[in-house]
Amino acid sequence: MNSETVKYMDAFIEEVKQHSSYKTLIRLNQAMREDEQVLTAIERFKEAEKSYREAQKYGEYYPDYKKLKKAFIEAKTTLYTHPIVNAYKEAERALEDLLDASAFKLCESISDRIMVKTRLPIPRKKGGVSCSVDKV
Repeated sequence: MNSETVKYMDAFIEEVKQHSSYKTLIRLNQAMREDEQVLTAIERFKEAEKSYREAQKYGEYYPDYKKLKKAFIEAKTTLYTHPIVNAYKEAERALEDLLDASAFKLCESISDRIMVKTRLPIPRKKGGVSCSVDKV
């Protein structure tokens, strides 16, 4: 990469860091690290997830499979419905949308045939690098 490209990338990174969704994400990340309820919910979720993933290998044949599955779902629900975690996930999606839009604009400026992956299952452009959508 040449130095001019690096300068543009650095400028873009600084612009993203000044965006409200990034600042909100950083603030909420700190709030999650300081909130005892969130920390406890994260720990319970990790423990329940570990136990459930182990049980999934054997499915219904694993002792207490349904109990472990229920505990995992409850731990996940408790964690993701906590107001701080919920707000964090919203800020995360907003930042992801900003980055997706930026990637889309960048790719579109290069070629309309470049596919851009987003969290939405719908492709942003038809075609790809190996096929053409031009009508003959």
